[in-house]
Amino acid sequence: MDLVQKYTTIENYLEGKLEGEELADFEQLMAADSELAQEVEEHRLLIENLERVRYREEMKAKMNALHTELFENEEEVKENKTTAKVRKLWHKYQSIVAIAASVTIIFLGNTFFNLKQVRSVEEKQSSNYLQLNRELKVVKRKQKNIEAKTKKLERDTKEAITAKVKSTGATALVISPTGFLVTNYHVVKDADSIYIETRRDSTVLRLKVKEVYSDEEKDLAILRVIDNNFTTFGQLPFTLRTEEANLAESVYTLAYPREDIVYGEGTISAQTGYRGNPNSYQISIPVNPGNSGAPVMDGKGNLVAVITGKDKKMEGATFAIKAKYLATMMDSATYNLEVTDSLRKPLVKPNINYLQYLPRPQQVRKLRKFVFVVKVYNSDKIF
Repeated sequence: MDLVQKYTTIENYLEGKLEGEELADFEQLMAADSELAQEVEEHRLLIENLERVRYREEMKAKMNALHTELFENEEEVKENKTTAKVRKLWHKYQSIVAIAASVTIIFLGNTFFNLKQVRSVEEKQSSNYLQLNRELKVVKRKQKNIEAKTKKLERDTKEAITAKVKSTGATALVISPTGFLVTNYHVVKDADSIYIETRRDSTVLRLKVKEVYSDEEKDLAILRVIDNNFTTFGQLPFTLRTEEANLAESVYTLAYPREDIVYGEGTISAQTGYRGNPNSYQISIPVNPGNSGAPVMDGKGNLVAVITGKDKKMEGATFAIKAKYLATMMDSATYNLEVTDSLRKPLVKPNINYLQYLPRPQQVRKLRKFVFVVKVYNSDKIF
C-alpha cells in the first residue's frame, strides 16, 4: 500500500474503525511486520501528544475568556473612549484568534506524514557505568510558521511544537510459562508501552506486556504478557541457580544487541560487581547496547545472573545481578500478585532443568525460544 493509504489504515485502526476481515488482516500484517507494528505504536503516542496540545489550547481559550470577562466587569464603572476602543478591537478579532488556534491544531494533524524523514538516534551516557538498553528510534515532529488569518495577529499565532516518541530495545528472559519475563528496571522505567518480540521459523511473535513488579536497587523488573491471544510459553528448560558461582567458571549469554539474537561466552571474573557491589558478578563477556536484561547461563543450563551494564573505561568488564535476588523477587511478586490480581495465572518458577546433559549448541537451540527482544516506547511529555 502507498504511504497515504498506510497511514489512513493506521488511523482507522487506532480509532476502532476497522472491523471483521479488514481488522484481522491488518493485525496479521502487524504481527508479520515489526516495522509496521512499531509505526502504529509511534503514531498512537503522537496522537496522545496532539490531544495534549488540543487540551492546552482549550484551557488557554477558557482563561482568555475569563480574563476578558473580569476586565469588562472591572472597567464597567469607569469606561472612557480609549478602553471602549480596546474592547471593541478585542471583540472584533476574538473569533480570528480562535480560528488561528484551530489552524494550529489542524496543521499538527498532518505532521505524521513525515515520520520516515525525521527519525534520528539520541545517545546518552552517565558515569563510567553504562546501562545497555539501545535506542531504536527518536521521532521528532516540528510545526513552525503557522499562517494566521490576519497579518495583524500573525505574530501571536505562530507556534513551534515538538513531540518526541522514544523507543529503546533490550533483552528479556521468560521466567514462568504463565506469561512472566525478567528484564532490567532501567529498561522499562517510565514506559508508556512495552512489547516483546522473537522470530519463530519465518514468523515474528509480538506480544504486549506490562511491568507488574520491580526492584530499582537490584535493577530488575518482572513483566507479564497482557495480550488476549496468549496462552502459555510452554515448559521452561532451565532453573535458577541460587548458590554462588565459582570464580573462573564458564558462562554464556543470549541477547539482542541487534535485531537478531547474539551468543556470547566468557567466565565469572569477579564475585562482586561495579564498585564491589555484592549483589552482582563481573563477567568477561563482551556486551553492547541491547544486552540489558540478557540471561547469564552456566555450563549446565542454570540461570546464574541477569546482565545490567558494563564499565565504560574497562574493556570486557560486564556486570550482572545474581539469580538468587531474582528468585527472592519472584517470591515477593508471587505474593503481591496473589493479593492484588488473583484472577490471573500465577507466577510459577521453573523447577526442572532439561539442559544440563546437552552440549552447548543444543542448549542454545532450546533456550533461545525463551529469550525475547523487549521494545519500550515512551513519550517526552512537554505539555
